[in-house]
Amino acid sequence: MTEEDKWKRRLERERSARKQAEQVLEQKSIDLWEANEALRSLTSELQQKVEKRSVDMVQALEKEVEANKAKSEFVSMISHEMRTPLNAIIGFSEILVSPDRAKDLTPDQTQHYTENIHTASKGLLSLINDILDMAKIEAGKLELEEIDFEHSKLCTQLFDTYKITANSKPVEVKLELDEAIPDKLMGDPNRVSQVVNNLFSNALKFTDSGAVTLIAKLVKSSSKGIDVEYCVQDSGIGMSAEVLERLFQPFTQADNSMSRKYGGTGLGLTISRQLVEAMGGKIWVESKLGEGSRFSFKVRYQSSLNVASQSKKRDSEEPIGRRLAGFKLLLVEDDPINQELAKYLIESEGADLSIADNGLEAVAAIEEAPFDLVLMDLQMPVCDGYTATIKVREHAEFDTLPFVAMTANAASDVRDRCLEVGMNDFLTKPFIIEDLLQLIETYCKPRDALQLVPEAIDDIAALLDDGEETIQLIDSDKALAVLHGNRHLYRRVLAQFKQCCDDGVYSLDSRRIQNNRRDTMRLVFNVKRLAETIGAYYISNLLAELEGAVEVDDREAIERIVDSYTTGIEYVAREIEQIDLSKNE
Repeated sequence: MTEEDKWKRRLERERSARKQAEQVLEQKSIDLWEANEALRSLTSELQQKVEKRSVDMVQALEKEVEANKAKSEFVSMISHEMRTPLNAIIGFSEILVSPDRAKDLTPDQTQHYTENIHTASKGLLSLINDILDMAKIEAGKLELEEIDFEHSKLCTQLFDTYKITANSKPVEVKLELDEAIPDKLMGDPNRVSQVVNNLFSNALKFTDSGAVTLIAKLVKSSSKGIDVEYCVQDSGIGMSAEVLERLFQPFTQADNSMSRKYGGTGLGLTISRQLVEAMGGKIWVESKLGEGSRFSFKVRYQSSLNVASQSKKRDSEEPIGRRLAGFKLLLVEDDPINQELAKYLIESEGADLSIADNGLEAVAAIEEAPFDLVLMDLQMPVCDGYTATIKVREHAEFDTLPFVAMTANAASDVRDRCLEVGMNDFLTKPFIIEDLLQLIETYCKPRDALQLVPEAIDDIAALLDDGEETIQLIDSDKALAVLHGNRHLYRRVLAQFKQCCDDGVYSLDSRRIQNNRRDTMRLVFNVKRLAETIGAYYISNLLAELEGAVEVDDREAIERIVDSYTTGIEYVAREIEQIDLSKNE
């Protein structure tokens, strides 16, 4: 190969290498451009996200500022709303307790001032309940009941209440009740009443003349439930579209001028919406400024078959002053004023009331004498209500003694703790008198308990001895009527009774009666009362007969009754397992 050829080949290789390098460089340039474009696009996207988030943060901050402003205005409004009834309560009570002022009052003035105090107190309590309900809603702890009630009676009572309230205005109050709505329903009548009350009170507040109408109509009835629609229609001032948009928001009203003119906290409609939605329904409003408003909501009920017997019981109740006749109650309360109030209310209805100032005194009193019910305050010196209940529940013979907590603390965790330590129910102070009396009646011995003649008791005992499996010893319908249709409570009492049977707590024998008569008869008393509560009237009648036999020391009768009781209590325990409370739901 010549020198020239060598140079040619070298030149060719250099050209090829340079071309390859140029191609690589070109590809790298393309890659770099594409990377720059991707980076530019990513930068733009990130910038847009940052801008959007900045806008969102600004909007959220503005909403937070608005919310805080609304809450601040709400606190100011609450302060005013609380001071208004407090001013009436303090002012009129000062007049009544002052000898110099009270001596110049006529009986009519005294009655009028007392009614003003009562009205203001109820208004203040309603306000506090609204605040507590709102707190429960925000904490997700709203509670609903499932009880039997009469629908027509519910609507009529609401109508009668507002017919009286509207007397101060030229406003006609009307009720339109669809007769197709079944009268026996199961749901939460108290919450439905609360919603209707909120809507009706608003309608009356914003209606100076014309009419306010409560309408209840059947929407649909099926195997899934009974849908009922309620409407409160008024001829009041109405609302603009702007107001309607924020009507159900918490801590807001139509505007501040409305609050100043008509009063109110703005909580009622928010609570109403939450209550209706919790009951599986919905709420809506139709309104035009100057043309009135129509608030509607729909809820679903279940049918019930137990209200008839309940109504019969309520119709045949003792007259005022005798509802609690024969009952023996223990009040555990350290405040002298609360003691005096409870003593008057309970003893004026015919009951025998004992009072303990603290938990230790309560434990001693319970060990000394039998009671039908214990009303237990929670916060007391020396020994609180929780500790006292635990001490009492350590003794099996007191397992069936009902305890009802009475406290000003309405928090749900307090209620849960009461149930955990062995209390049966809960009543929040301040309480309505009728609520207290009905609660006492619920847990105390029912006056209309079925009384079996001795021959009937013997016939049932003979059937049980023969192994008769079809006989029913529990009248659950009657028991539910006594408990005002409260299935949840009835299930709990049945479970407690069954557990005590299984654990042998309710076992009796004649030797035990003779050797430890005092403690055994206390057990007999408690089992008898709880048997009446669950509707096991054969057992309660046997034990009533046993009490009589023990009193006269009839040992032959004691042996016979204890044998019948032992067989009967086994049948009752088995029957509890078969009770189906869902058949009427």
